[in-house]
Amino acid sequence: MSGGEEVWLRMSTDRSSVAVWIIEQWWAFLGELPGATSPPA
Repeated sequence: MSGGEEVWLRMSTDRSSVAVWIIEQWWAFLGELPGATSPPA
């Protein structure tokens, strides 16, 4: 299977990017809550 590893690596990278995006959105949401503490820099 030529290119299979490349596809897996690309999928893994995309998944990591999505996870980072979700975390950033979550931190932004928490930061907007009243009385919420700011996320660590």
